Amino acid sequence: MDITFSSKYTLLTTAEVHSLYNFIKSTKGSIIELGRLHGGSTKIILKALENTSRELYSIDITDRPLLAFYPEDKKLYNNLVKITANSTTYKPNKMCETIFIDSNHSYQHISKELKNWWNSVYKYFIFHDYRNKTYRSEGVKIIVDYLIKENYLKKISLTDTLYIAEKNNENNLF
Repeated sequence: MDITFSSKYTLLTTAEVHSLYNFIKSTKGSIIELGRLHGGSTKIILKALENTSRELYSIDITDRPLLAFYPEDKKLYNNLVKITANSTTYKPNKMCETIFIDSNHSYQHISKELKNWWNSVYKYFIFHDYRNKTYRSEGVKIIVDYLIKENYLKKISLTDTLYIAEKNNENNLF
């Protein structure tokens, strides 16, 4: 994997970076990212999409500069649709294969995001901070555990706090 990242601009561990990159690289469709901050995970996802026509819809409520990007990363912008909006109400008018959720980690916020995005994602859900007690992420764990227990999602992998799951399209959550 040829990817440079800075722990200054992402809270992903090195193991999570590799897991996210390799998983996205193995998928085929467009991606939704909820929560961009300074672009740490955005850059990793875009690197996995490099030299493809796949798009990343990166949504954050605040339009911050992408500080994680170096000048040589400009070509990665070709696959980026950067959107400043509330992730609980905004969504693109197309289906995406995968969603990466790393925004507000409260139970209430993630519940609203899932209600808004569930029917726009047809295959994979990736959650960051699944079991990170230092970042008030109890909402992530509660929701993911419920979705797994009730068979809405099936676990693919858990690397540190990065939880990757596949959607069970036979069970409609909303």
